[in-house]
Amino acid sequence: MTSKVLPVLYWTPTISVPENETEYNSLAPKRANAQNEDAVASTCYRSVSPVIRDGIATYFDADAPAGLGIKRKNFGTEDEPQLEKEGVFVKRAVAELMASRGETEAQVVASLAAKVQEIADSPDAKFDPSLREGTGAGPAIGKNDLKLAAAVIADGRATEIAGKLSAILGVTVATDEKSLARAIADNRRALAAKAAAEQKAALGL
Repeated sequence: MTSKVLPVLYWTPTISVPENETEYNSLAPKRANAQNEDAVASTCYRSVSPVIRDGIATYFDADAPAGLGIKRKNFGTEDEPQLEKEGVFVKRAVAELMASRGETEAQVVASLAAKVQEIADSPDAKFDPSLREGTGAGPAIGKNDLKLAAAVIADGRATEIAGKLSAILGVTVATDEKSLARAIADNRRALAAKAAAEQKAALGL
């Protein structure tokens, strides 16, 4: 085994991890090729599934004739959007299509299978293990998040702030405007969720 520093929230504890493929696979002897299986699953989770999920949600929410035009709810504002979660939105959209078409859930899902496969076959959804940060659009980025990211870059603090956000969120945050804005938005939402939880606890809810 070897040591690795792992960013977790505000801290960077040192953990023991396998040093090579042989050692990794020896820890899971009942699995044929544990390292490859886990690596494929991790890459799909990080860089393939998010793109497909985003594509499906965008197709449902599209205003263009090619899309289905089912509006995704925004519980926030234009500056700081809090969009309906993908899973909730798609489930609601499928229910609306069932009602409007007079079809079962299975029929609606089957009718969209070709579109989903088209999204999965797109270059953006390719299997790319070189990526360390998710490639999906992720939660909505507000105008204020983009403004703050632009200000951070203009002040020459992109590397510093990206490093802090990486440690807080436990992911690798790049220094370009969009990546910074997304991380700022994620951190804002996490802080809001924490504040809401603390308020409920204080009220005994």
